[in-house]
Amino acid sequence: MKHIKLFEDFMNLDNLKGLQMIDEDIFDLTGKHPNYFNSSYVSKIANKLGYKLKINLDSGNMGVAYILDGGKVLKITTDKTEFLVANKLKGKNLKRISNIYETYKIKDQDVYIIVLEYLDSLPEELFELVENYNGSLGWEPEFDWLNIQLNDIETELKNNGISDPKDFDWGLNMGLKNGNLAVFDVGDQTINYDDYPELDISNL
Repeated sequence: MKHIKLFEDFMNLDNLKGLQMIDEDIFDLTGKHPNYFNSSYVSKIANKLGYKLKINLDSGNMGVAYILDGGKVLKITTDKTEFLVANKLKGKNLKRISNIYETYKIKDQDVYIIVLEYLDSLPEELFELVENYNGSLGWEPEFDWLNIQLNDIETELKNNGISDPKDFDWGLNMGLKNGNLAVFDVGDQTINYDDYPELDISNL
């Protein structure tokens, strides 16, 4: 089986330089790290899209995610490959990938918005199992189960035209969907097109 690493290397400070060019209204650049987002401004973006911001979910080296009302997540990112995959998957009913509801490029900025399905967190034991998985079939029954789960994820990605996912660490961008493993924040270096909606936030 070709094993796919789908998970982001969080908080790698060497990769934060791109965020310094983003509108300071969106990012609070006064903190130690320039990926501290201005949550008040993000709340205005959510309201413009018809949602209410609830709580901060997580942040990584290229963006931040917030829980919205209605069991959805608002992701704001500078990762164009992740955005292009989300735009490609938008509107599809997916079993092993987080459903994508809306995608936008912020007008005049290299910043992207993704509204996606919230996945249940992995229990600690399952997270450790996935994190320690080395691609070996092994003899343990749990690894056989994991191989089947990951094969199903790989099949759904390929069936939806995602052929070259970015290299990530196991575990961080994976959750449970209807009791099965599923992924979110997938990027593909081979997808390259410029046909996507823009969102004008200049009047916020």
